[in-house]
Amino acid sequence: MLIEGEVIHSEAGSRIFVRDGSQCIQVNTSQDVRLGPGDRIRVLGFPYKSEHSPSLDDAICKITARAVKLPEPLDLSRIADAYSHDPELVRLTATVIGRVLHRDGWAISVTSEGVQFPLVLPASSGAPSALSLKPGARIEVSGICLDSGYWMPDGVTVFSSSFRILLRSPADIRVIAEPPWWTPGRLNILLGSLVAASLGAIALVTLVSRVRLRRQVADRRQAEGEFAAILSERNRMAREIHDTVAQDLSAIAAQLEVARSKLGPGNDGALLHITMAREAACSSLQEARRSIWNMRSQVLEDWDLAEALIRLLEQATRGTATRGVGRVSGDMRRLPSAQENNLLRIGQEAIHNAMLHGHPGMIELTMDFSDIRVRLCIKDDGCGFDPVAADKEPSIHFGLAGMRERIQQCGGILNISSKPGIGTEISCEIAVETCGLMSS
Repeated sequence: MLIEGEVIHSEAGSRIFVRDGSQCIQVNTSQDVRLGPGDRIRVLGFPYKSEHSPSLDDAICKITARAVKLPEPLDLSRIADAYSHDPELVRLTATVIGRVLHRDGWAISVTSEGVQFPLVLPASSGAPSALSLKPGARIEVSGICLDSGYWMPDGVTVFSSSFRILLRSPADIRVIAEPPWWTPGRLNILLGSLVAASLGAIALVTLVSRVRLRRQVADRRQAEGEFAAILSERNRMAREIHDTVAQDLSAIAAQLEVARSKLGPGNDGALLHITMAREAACSSLQEARRSIWNMRSQVLEDWDLAEALIRLLEQATRGTATRGVGRVSGDMRRLPSAQENNLLRIGQEAIHNAMLHGHPGMIELTMDFSDIRVRLCIKDDGCGFDPVAADKEPSIHFGLAGMRERIQQCGGILNISSKPGIGTEISCEIAVETCGLMSS
């Protein structure tokens, strides 16, 4: 069979790819003829029909004209068209996957429109730099499309299962776009680093939290020990006062009462002095008992703060014309011992002052527990006073000064609202983060 056409690619002493009009054919020859793309040749050989495209075997060729221009590749609009252009010179775009092994030489695996296929360079060309293309790079490729699969008849047509592109030289590859920075490998490294950093941060936070918790537990135990020691000493002093000073004053008052009962008529002067002495002893005894009560804290051991204050109010108003009202709102709970003791003393002082100086018809005590604060308020409808004038005489109104000192120890605020004739309202407030609320 004799054909004449344009050389699109040749391998000396092996095969030549010739375009005869609109058709391409592979020519197998042992003739060592140096041909270049675009040369025109006349070929004589034996036709051979394989599973793939027809070819000419044992061919001889003769150059009829040297190349005037290089042959133009056929642009493939769809990758599926490659199966019907064996062994045509085609041009297409693809994305690099990576370097692979191939029996025909060096190869790069690429993909286009979901189809994966190799770009092959003959082994004789060495390992060109084109094979170092980075995965993800977008390239334009020109080469010989060769069917490398099986042709399977379906009754009307035939089709191939795979193909490869034979590159004539590294120049057949042109990079259109470099690969994006966010490659799968780099994403995996980044995600791994983030996971490792997160685990490290969690471990560090856990360690710091445990250390802080241990420190808080140790500090709390130390504070509880110190407070227990102080409480024990206060109770000891209270017992000493009760067993000595209070008992002596009680005995003195009793003796004066006996002496007064034995005075006969005509001793009015002595009776007056005995009565005054007895009243002074009784007053001192009352103050001693009040001091003993202040120093002992059994009331907070038996009840919580709100219950203790309400009991104090009931005890102070029992048998008097004053009505005491106690109200508690919110989630009632225990506070640290120091805060409970200070609030107890503030409430006790406010109730005592109202009963002693205000002569009220009603005393209203309210406690409000919320998530962020604790508020105590004692309000009466007594005679009231001038807070500004009271501040100018702290030596007389030492009870108010004591309230302010106690609320400062808690890191809270104290408000005193009063006017002569309209009653008094004393309120104090402690923030949760300051007083360190904890469940009972």
